Amino acid sequence: MKDDQIVILGKNADAYANNQTSDSFDWKLIRDARFAQLVAAAEREACANFLQELEAMLDAVGAGGDSTDEATVLPDGSAFAVYSYPLPKDHWLYASREYEQGAEEPKELAAPILTHAAREQVVSAIRYAVRAATDCGKETNFDPDALVQNAVYALCGPFNKNQPQPQADARDAERLDWLIEQGCYHGVVYEGLDKSFWMVWLDGHDAHKDEHQIGRHHTAREAIDAAIASAKENK
Repeated sequence: MKDDQIVILGKNADAYANNQTSDSFDWKLIRDARFAQLVAAAEREACANFLQELEAMLDAVGAGGDSTDEATVLPDGSAFAVYSYPLPKDHWLYASREYEQGAEEPKELAAPILTHAAREQVVSAIRYAVRAATDCGKETNFDPDALVQNAVYALCGPFNKNQPQPQADARDAERLDWLIEQGCYHGVVYEGLDKSFWMVWLDGHDAHKDEHQIGRHHTAREAIDAAIASAKENK
């Protein structure tokens, strides 16, 4: 919005507030509220005009854009539209194939990680990916990246679904007993930015316990074990 437009909206807001007849109103509050309403309305109108101009431009110059529908203007004056644009020229789909000298297969083809024992499941997963990306064959202008993502989902499942869960350790009970003995509210296992662990004692005035903080460990269990060992050495 340009300065002259803001000045005009400000004058309109002033005039609106001046036209109030009640003696009990807050002129500045009414003026500011009216000004905010005018600015919001102007922004909505500008957005709607932009979408209409964009649609007209794409239709006129044949930029390759494809609108699934005309711009929809909502009751509050805002608007939206859905467009499909060509893939960028440097998209991986257009990349030329490269071959090692004497190789029959391109570099992009990685070594197989499955056998034909899983052929039926692989075929089913790829069919799912194609159907999902093309809306069951109804959409010819589909996104190749969406097809790849659907294939990954079909073959690997949701991202965290099959992640290995932490297993109980035989010494966990001993570690827990020691923490309780120390007072769990006094000490915590801290994970640093470098993904290492160490014991942090909240009652830091105890120099004996402060020694347990020395050293970083790969796991929380290692940090607790180091603290236990240090405590035994200092007895």
